[in-house]
Amino acid sequence: MSFRSAISRLLPALALAVAIAAPVGASNHATVRVLHASPDAPAVDVYVDDAVVSALTNVPFGTLSDYLDVPSGDHNVKVYATGTTTDPVIDADVTLAAGTAYTIAATDALASITSQVLVDDPSPDCDSAQVRVVHFSADAPAVDIAPAGATPDEAVIKNLAYPDASDYLSLRGGSYDLEVRLAGETTVALDLPGVTVEDCMAYSVFAIGSAADPAVGGNGLQVVVGVDASADPDMPATDTLPVGGDSNGIPPLVLIGAVLLAVGVSLRVLRTRVDAAGEPRD
Repeated sequence: MSFRSAISRLLPALALAVAIAAPVGASNHATVRVLHASPDAPAVDVYVDDAVVSALTNVPFGTLSDYLDVPSGDHNVKVYATGTTTDPVIDADVTLAAGTAYTIAATDALASITSQVLVDDPSPDCDSAQVRVVHFSADAPAVDIAPAGATPDEAVIKNLAYPDASDYLSLRGGSYDLEVRLAGETTVALDLPGVTVEDCMAYSVFAIGSAADPAVGGNGLQVVVGVDASADPDMPATDTLPVGGDSNGIPPLVLIGAVLLAVGVSLRVLRTRVDAAGEPRD
């Protein structure tokens, strides 16, 4: 499948999902951020109404943009392979609902590239932090996330599989000892001691990349952490933390990003053990 034919499959689903999503506020604008999560797709440039979006040029795999403030209503979107301005891979119209925030992701390998559209609707307050985990690795297994030592029934996130997102979890700011497990099991893929979150903040943690060996496109499992909203007026809600990027003064989930990257490695090792021995090793 060519890049053009694959990427052109994304926009109809994207436009439909955006058009039918219910508004969550009274603004006459929508906010949209874009995540490139297709591990073997090339970098792209994005144009809206024939104007290049400066924040969305040469967008490679693993990039999560800041939220972009876009007037609600109808818009033309063109997407070009980076560095070109003719023969767009996408040329279509979309409708954005007022007062709604979206994360739009391109996921899965290029041959089966698929759009995922999330409505981002956190409700942070300064009594707690909110964390949502999003499984955007098409070839990785389903997982549970549980407090250390808890039973499978006590997992805080259960059977999270591609391409699903958990609900926002409310956690008091502080440090937590967690475990990532194979779904429904007590087998620990990775211990997560000392996971720290901060009150007032809402985050999304996106697991992306490939669990295959070798990894599709050479891009193994990794994470992108985004700030969805903040109840603190001194902390802009549009900041994001790209993989390997600067934290822009937002430290709380740096540890989560690091440990979930290790989760990807651990899950791949665990799957190898399952294939070889017929059952996971405790």
